[in-house]
Amino acid sequence: MNVRQTPRGGRGKARRGARSLRPGRAKPKRRPRKPLPRPGRRTWIVAGALLAAGLAAWGGRAGWRALERSPSLVVREVSVRGADAASPQDIAELAAVRTGESWLALDRAAAEHRVRAHPNVDRVRVRRPWIGKVRIDVVEHRPVARIEINGRVYGLCDDLRVVPGRGEPDEALPLLRAGGRRADPEALERGLEYLRGLRSAGVSEQEHLEVTLTPGEPDRIRFVKRGFAATVEGPVSPNSAARDVAAFLETLDGTGSARGTLRVISENTAVWRAAA
Repeated sequence: MNVRQTPRGGRGKARRGARSLRPGRAKPKRRPRKPLPRPGRRTWIVAGALLAAGLAAWGGRAGWRALERSPSLVVREVSVRGADAASPQDIAELAAVRTGESWLALDRAAAEHRVRAHPNVDRVRVRRPWIGKVRIDVVEHRPVARIEINGRVYGLCDDLRVVPGRGEPDEALPLLRAGGRRADPEALERGLEYLRGLRSAGVSEQEHLEVTLTPGEPDRIRFVKRGFAATVEGPVSPNSAARDVAAFLETLDGTGSARGTLRVISENTAVWRAAA
């Protein structure tokens, strides 16, 4: 009897061969990779331009910083123009621009913002007219009258803004006296309406006028140099009362007897009492 021996390990090979005969999943074919495009001439030009721009910006920034720190480009002179009521020294201190600081690094917007905090300043502009020089141009609020509140005199602008007085330049302005410790905005507006009405009626701006507005009492208009006074006692608008006062004053000037008191009772009624 012939016995056929299987070589050692042959069984395993047969099994592996059997398994290889079984159907399996087909491996997907890999797509060939496309080669990356090589940079062309235009790409190199653009990249070079960007690199050059970056280096120029870096160099320019470094150069600018060097100029800011240069001892030859510092603030040597600070001048103030247009300050009348406000002290030029106060304006310069508010601007906080000091000699010896960098002239190029000056923050003009911040300096202008600080100067606007002054109550007399309406507009301001900080300029650098020449190397080392800084000029602060100021436009102040212009009061149209003086106002006396609690024994102190201030300037009163046309928009009812109360500003510190300017001293002698304000002496020619009309004086409003508001009764009480606090100025009533309605009373101030009424006083300005009296002044506007008198000006539009032809009363000279050189007249030394005083308007007293006391709560619960008639409004009083006094021409100090002339010795003429008017009291508004009835429901009369300030504009109409001012026209009546101006017309009556013109008539009295013709006769040379303007000293006395005029009582305005209504739109069409006024009582004159001459001074003794």
